[in-house]
Amino acid sequence: MAESAPLLDQSHDENNNHAIGSSQPSRSVTRKLQTTTLLLSVVALGVVIANFIVLRNAPLGQYGSWQAEDSTRGLAIWLLVSVISSIVCIAVTFPLLINVIADAVLASGVLVWAIAIVTSLPTAEWCRRFKYPHYPSPDPPEELPPLPKCEETKIIIRWLMVAGGVIGIIVGVIYIALAVIRSIAILRSKFWRSGSFTLGNGEITFQISLKIRRGDGATSVEQTLDDAGPSSGRGPLHI
Repeated sequence: MAESAPLLDQSHDENNNHAIGSSQPSRSVTRKLQTTTLLLSVVALGVVIANFIVLRNAPLGQYGSWQAEDSTRGLAIWLLVSVISSIVCIAVTFPLLINVIADAVLASGVLVWAIAIVTSLPTAEWCRRFKYPHYPSPDPPEELPPLPKCEETKIIIRWLMVAGGVIGIIVGVIYIALAVIRSIAILRSKFWRSGSFTLGNGEITFQISLKIRRGDGATSVEQTLDDAGPSSGRGPLHI
């Protein structure tokens, strides 16, 4: 029995190494995608910030641009989170499950606001101005001519919004690809068959405690999954 213990430990270590290795996607592919996401997020963030500055100082009319400002602000926030998250993920190795959750959240946030900014492009209403009569005059408001350079500014805003929105959509699609790659890696580990599942560098060992009462006395039987005998064929459970 003592001679078989090293063999059991070796088999257990091999199972754990297999689970860890099979659960890790190709590091070169994910690192390239993360680096691409970081670069695109930085570019998109710069474009979106420039668009927001132009929107706030553009010679526009009284209506129409509020939706573009909201979508620009929302996309800028998510792109900033994307930049910070990409830097941290490149520098630090996190468990796969945490990466999948982060990728899914970032993909949804960036895509929602990127689509919002693309669907709120400038229209003819942006340059319309009105002069309202003093209350309680029943006269209708008088339309005023557009401010100088309003149409030229609209063209600049349109190109900035299209560029920021399209790059944002690409970033969101890359996050979806990262989530899919990492999810496939987790499924390929087949942790439900090996009885062990590791997520990155952390592990949790479950302990099963069984207490049986007989009359006035109590018998306590405790067994951890680490102590499972040769008949069980399973090692500790890692998550």
